[in-house]
Amino acid sequence: MRILVTGATGFIGKNLIKGLAKKKYEVICLARKSSDKKDINFLKRLGCEIYYGDITKKETLKELDKNFNIVYHLAGVLGGANITEKEYYSINVEGTKNIL
Repeated sequence: MRILVTGATGFIGKNLIKGLAKKKYEVICLARKSSDKKDINFLKRLGCEIYYGDITKKETLKELDKNFNIVYHLAGVLGGANITEKEYYSINVEGTKNIL
């Protein structure tokens, strides 16, 4: 079973992937090139394939193989003082549309 996980380098993503790896699923992680190397190395040690892209930049997703049985879309951002309404919408709404 092939599974795509967005938000793979986040807290929930890493913990989900640990469970998926134990069940020997083929996991492809969508990560930004700016992701922490420590997190990327952790995912690689679990046997994940890393695909670099950004949910807010549709053109970076064009080469992503779309043959998945399951997609866990965990990428997103919480509102707060450090993010504008436009950025919030771009990531959470437009980013989700791009994944779909």
